[in-house]
Amino acid sequence: MIQEKNTSSFKTAGILSLIILGACLLIFQSYIFGNETFVFGDIGSDTKQQYLMQYNTIVNHLRNGSFSLWDFNNGFGVNMFGLNLTDPFLMVLYLLGVVFGPEHLASYLVYFQIFKILLAGIAVYYYLSCFSLSEYAKLIAGFMYAFSGFMVVWGQHYQFATVVVFFPLLLLCIEKTLVCKKYKLILAAVSGIIVFGSLYWGYMCLLGGGIYLCFRLIQLNGWKLKEKIMLLFSDGCFMLLGVGMGAINLFPVAALLFGTSARLASTTSLSQRLLASFSLWPKDYYKTALYNLFSSNLQSGSTYSYSGFSNYYEDIHLFLSTLFVILLFQYLFTIHRQNTDKKHKITQYAAVILIAVSIGLKCGSIIFNGFSYEFSRHSFLFMPLFALVSGMMLDRIIKERKLNILGLAAACIGIIAVYGKAYTYLKEAGYGENAFFMLVTGIGMAVVLWLFVQKKWKIPSGNLYLMLVVLLFFNVTSDTALNYKNRDTVKKDDTSYFEGTYHSSVEEALAYLKSIDSSFYRVEKDFISASHSMDSLAQYYHGVSTYNSTQNGNIAAFVDRVWPHLYSLGDINHYQFKNAVHDSDLAALCNVKYILTKTKDLNVDGYQFLREVGDIYIYRNQKTSSLGKFFTKTMDEDAFTAKRSQFDVEGLLSDVLVLDESESQKKSAFRISDKQLKEYQKKKAADLIAYDKIDTSVCQVGNHEITTYDQHFIHLPVNQKSLQKYQRAKLEFTIEVDFPTYVEISTNDDRPYRVYVRKDEPKNIALNILPDTENITIQINEGKVNAKLTNLNAYGYKDSIVYDAEANIEITDPKRDSMITGKIEAPVDGMVMLAIPFEKGWSVYLDGNRQEIKRADYGFIAFETPAGSHEVKIVFEPPLFKEGVIVSIISSIIFISMLVWNIRISRNRKEE
Repeated sequence: MIQEKNTSSFKTAGILSLIILGACLLIFQSYIFGNETFVFGDIGSDTKQQYLMQYNTIVNHLRNGSFSLWDFNNGFGVNMFGLNLTDPFLMVLYLLGVVFGPEHLASYLVYFQIFKILLAGIAVYYYLSCFSLSEYAKLIAGFMYAFSGFMVVWGQHYQFATVVVFFPLLLLCIEKTLVCKKYKLILAAVSGIIVFGSLYWGYMCLLGGGIYLCFRLIQLNGWKLKEKIMLLFSDGCFMLLGVGMGAINLFPVAALLFGTSARLASTTSLSQRLLASFSLWPKDYYKTALYNLFSSNLQSGSTYSYSGFSNYYEDIHLFLSTLFVILLFQYLFTIHRQNTDKKHKITQYAAVILIAVSIGLKCGSIIFNGFSYEFSRHSFLFMPLFALVSGMMLDRIIKERKLNILGLAAACIGIIAVYGKAYTYLKEAGYGENAFFMLVTGIGMAVVLWLFVQKKWKIPSGNLYLMLVVLLFFNVTSDTALNYKNRDTVKKDDTSYFEGTYHSSVEEALAYLKSIDSSFYRVEKDFISASHSMDSLAQYYHGVSTYNSTQNGNIAAFVDRVWPHLYSLGDINHYQFKNAVHDSDLAALCNVKYILTKTKDLNVDGYQFLREVGDIYIYRNQKTSSLGKFFTKTMDEDAFTAKRSQFDVEGLLSDVLVLDESESQKKSAFRISDKQLKEYQKKKAADLIAYDKIDTSVCQVGNHEITTYDQHFIHLPVNQKSLQKYQRAKLEFTIEVDFPTYVEISTNDDRPYRVYVRKDEPKNIALNILPDTENITIQINEGKVNAKLTNLNAYGYKDSIVYDAEANIEITDPKRDSMITGKIEAPVDGMVMLAIPFEKGWSVYLDGNRQEIKRADYGFIAFETPAGSHEVKIVFEPPLFKEGVIVSIISSIIFISMLVWNIRISRNRKEE
């Protein structure tokens, strides 16, 4: 009997797999057979701008034998545990990259998506097999789940699709433990894999799984309360065993997120956020939730035409097919009529209310999102339950020949109303047609379900079932395929992308620099090859540009308060040196030693032409020679912050180290006096801007203020004679606009500094005036807007910035980024600052003795150095990593011991 059941299951799973693969061939045909790669530059641009680059850096480090848990190729440097790169499927991708090269990674990604879709459908099929459902019902529900809205939309972000595979496996294990103890170890294993893959998804899965287990235990009949509590405790312990096995990733990730990451920073307490979350969303949220129940494309999917609540990705996704909408109405209309006891009905109503609350109130989002902020990524938790409801209702209709006509009518009205309205306003090509097709197939499926229960027309059930499957197939594939059509993807034959990123002149230039310089240095570019901010990960060099939504909070403070020119694309997560190439002084502070450009004349103070390699020109930043800088003067961070607007920041930071110190440390021997600080105050150069030459026909000029109306440009002429008197010059002003826009500020119309200015949010701008500058142009990019420049002042300085004048610091380029060595020659007692992110886990050893590390210039590490010659070693060990390894080893030993014990008992029973 069991063998027949297993054979039937394998057969159905095989048929389901073939149907899913057939659908994938239609959906992804342009990616499999055409010129598209599964790397997006429009909506979902994180795939191109961030994820693919992160995969590149891992592959590059593995191929070069330099992999470590710190990566200086990513911005100023990152703890690798902050990037969620331990997804089990990604391990296979890394292996392929190591064997065949990182340039092929983009081509593999679509096959991983197809594989996850296939596994998700099979996983739910076997989860549904825990219930008394027909093979027909499980096949249809499995197919719907495989192409759920969460898988199709969020799944485009690669690792997000993994949770759709593993959560039904977790529920499957929970169901199995209700009837057989031997599955508890499998429950532990699945829990461990989920937690190892991601703390974020692991938290949501285990919380959702725990709630699910509680509901299932309440439903069980014939069990005593004590037995239920013991089973709850037992399953909880095995889940915790799995958490323990995944502690090698869990502990260091948690330490990072709750330690130095800026992402979880909040000005409100947990209780305040939680209380505030018991509130409704704006009404547009509910409109989007309703539409996304019927389709993932009823509010368009384009970056610019999407009309949903938030954006195409981050809105809540509930779509499982139009058939599910019909079956959901059936379920809600028939819970009270189910042939089951009152307790089962009450728990089902409670589950419906809980799901509705978690979707309809902000508290659901904030709880499942780790109590940080409201974000509707938790909808994947409901999808297996939606599949279960679908299977139950299909059997009620097909096997029991029961159909609630009122529920069917309500579903049809909803289908006609929602799809019909969408058809009338969706203008983008393909979207209106899809809405119409969804309407037709939806009504068609409703008719087929009605025919199942008709006695007047005796149509064979097999024929009706086939019609239902065909209609569902095209309903799902139509909506799914639209998510991947007409997308801005990286093309397989895009030579500018692949040849510009891999095996390019950049690679030759980097090889040349390595041959002449064995020190630790940073390289940057003023052009883009593969991504806005993360070329360094694909091209294997240390830079400062990055795209990181879990940025080190100290580095974020440094960029915000000292080097805001690094900001790019209108948000705080993108740092782009291309936007700050003029800032040679701050580049020197961070040891950006070499600049790669495609412009022959890089007219920036301090940059000296070094060599031409292919189409690349290499410049050397003469203002820096080492990652380390030596200081004999310090000041308190609070004092600097309070008076920052009064200082020549670059001049001060070249001589004075800004430290985060306690009151007891503020009387240090290195403390600069107030009298000395006055030397670093700004020096106005009122005659630098030729106000009398400004075209007053297009703007109004007042006292340090310029107002313009409906203009694209503001031109500020520079007094050349005045400029020649200074080694350094700077222009500062505040800009206000009446419409959100990008503003570009350039000198001689060359290499603009780009900044995003929002309405009613004045932006303070500080721009270096380059040598030979004749005019400064402020360009409004987004149409003609009214703009106002206030606090307009120019400053001039007759001294150049000089670093490293008092000491010789040699830091060697490391084999692995987590261990750096070097030598320090200090003429007197002082402080050494290393442009390494201040983060827990770093240790500094001077002549073998561990030093106290202080936070310098908001973001970097510094330590006291006595006069003399010293050997220095800087080591990074991720916080709680060792503890995580120990817990994982102990948990794995427990797991293996229990597994061996169970196998021995099983064998003994067979022998008896």
